[in-house]
Amino acid sequence: YPWGGGTGISIAGNRIYTTAGPIGSFLGILRSTDSSATFETLGGKERGLPELHENGKQPTAIYARSDKPEAVWVIINGVLYHSGDGGEKWAV
Repeated sequence: YPWGGGTGISIAGNRIYTTAGPIGSFLGILRSTDSSATFETLGGKERGLPELHENGKQPTAIYARSDKPEAVWVIINGVLYHSGDGGEKWAV
């Protein structure tokens, strides 16, 4: 996993979302839908997020609604991104 120093985690039901990336770099959003048995790395333009390993795109916070875990927000380099489908697609 590309943990590398994430700064945020949000747990909603059996879903876990966490940021990944050392200071000044984006290593993705990690998502588990099975209570942490497995994780998937989310990132890239096809999802509406910065590219993986993109410098200057530090993720700093993440939040998922406990009553609707597919609704999740993340702040990357001061920009708020939102996903309504559990992280498949993101928009600013």
